[in-house]
Amino acid sequence: MSQMANVSIVSNKPRMLRETARRVLPLLVALAITDPVWAATLTVSGAPGAPGTLGILTSPFPGVYNFTPPGNGSVGGNAIADTSGTLMDNANTATAYGGNGGNSGNVVMTSPYSYVNGEGGIGGSAAANAPTSPLSGDATSNATAYGGSGGASGFEASGGAGGTASSNARATASGSGSANAHSAAYGGAGGEANYTGNSGAANASASAAASGSGSANASSVAHGDTGYGNGGGANAISSATGSGSGGANSASSDAYGGTGGVGSATAFSAATGGNIADSIALAQGVSGTVLSRSVASNGLGEAAIATASAPTSGLVAARTLAVFGGNQFGGSGSPLGQGYVNVPVESNVIASPTATTVARILGNAYPNVANALGNNTILGAGSMGANNLNGGTQTYTAAANYLYTANGSRAFTLGLLNISAYSCGFDSLSFTVKNGGTTLLSDTFSNLSAAQSFFTDTQHSLGNLNGNVDLSLNYRLTANAVRGAGISYIIGMATPAVPEPGEWLLFLVGLGVLGLKERRRLFCTDKLVSV
Repeated sequence: MSQMANVSIVSNKPRMLRETARRVLPLLVALAITDPVWAATLTVSGAPGAPGTLGILTSPFPGVYNFTPPGNGSVGGNAIADTSGTLMDNANTATAYGGNGGNSGNVVMTSPYSYVNGEGGIGGSAAANAPTSPLSGDATSNATAYGGSGGASGFEASGGAGGTASSNARATASGSGSANAHSAAYGGAGGEANYTGNSGAANASASAAASGSGSANASSVAHGDTGYGNGGGANAISSATGSGSGGANSASSDAYGGTGGVGSATAFSAATGGNIADSIALAQGVSGTVLSRSVASNGLGEAAIATASAPTSGLVAARTLAVFGGNQFGGSGSPLGQGYVNVPVESNVIASPTATTVARILGNAYPNVANALGNNTILGAGSMGANNLNGGTQTYTAAANYLYTANGSRAFTLGLLNISAYSCGFDSLSFTVKNGGTTLLSDTFSNLSAAQSFFTDTQHSLGNLNGNVDLSLNYRLTANAVRGAGISYIIGMATPAVPEPGEWLLFLVGLGVLGLKERRRLFCTDKLVSV
């Protein structure tokens, strides 16, 4: 019996394997053909804090009271949602909810009549992390975190502080896949009370990287809740980098500090080979900073970098655009789009613009610059500007950097095209051009008339530069009222002179004469030696 069983089992194995293969192989083939998309979703919620115990007031005898104070609310549970375990999925979503803090207990006092309260519990923190890095296809990451609200209290006590929130979205794509990352963090509200609790801070970060032909897009949003006390701080950071031909790479960061809170936002984007890098940072708060930066390169060490920044005071934004070797961009009314029209501070850069783009930039409007750059190689062009929308004294900075390798000593020329302004433009404007740490051009203006003479169809020699050139244009505008101004420019490098046909002919004839003389000298030498 046992032998027969063994034989039966052995004889069935190949048949079972064949049956498994018959069923599974078509599925594997189908999956290989359709390039399946895998996705994971994870949601985690912290437990709510328990309410505080009620106070107890007893009077065993007239005029005699026994008092047990009310309890504080418990802390809300923390929540962590992390999809790192499914890193190779195409789409990961992580959501975390911090538990709300428990409300305080209370007791009624009869003599004198009043409420006595414990303190509200602190809201639980929330953290969401959703990285994704698939082997093929698009990569999508979504991370959202909500800090728990602080527990409420009453008279003569404090509400609980809101829980902090942090979110991190990271998407990495290869091949033809695009990378998309979105991160959002919302600090918990402070609890309601006579002494209100402060709201929780919010920190959001998003990173998208596409190493193949796909595009990269990253966005982050951070809200420090206002709640019933001081508002929470907010910080948002986004980064989008792409090296392929998938079009624009964009990064946006929005940070909103709650009432009385700090708001800071940073946006960074990078692109290679004709693609646009587009960044915008927006923040609101009593203090903080907005910083936007875009980098465009040719992948060979040459690049154009646009930077714009401003301190946070009310609502403020910074925007940058960069492209290498592509077509122009910008809004209507200017070939390059001037920053003050769109957002408080902006910088746009184009490196190695096409001939069509150069023709559209110069047109017939700037004869002096066109004449000065007639035989130049155009290295870059751009615009920068600032716009004080909030009033009060504000200072904005914008910059453009051009990294280039010059073969031999070459003359560089800066053409300033125009300046546009409204309401007198500014109270102070400074403009500086440097190569590395060496200042090539610098001026400061206190009135619009002088700036118009300087920036309108004028050319400025930057001298001869060679080797690794790091040319930076720095623009700084201060305004104490609602006003703004923006400029546009173009940069050229002298092209090495090419001899005319006649010059080449004389050159070759000269070489022939020299060769003949040399031959005669050698012949005579040989003859003398032979003697």
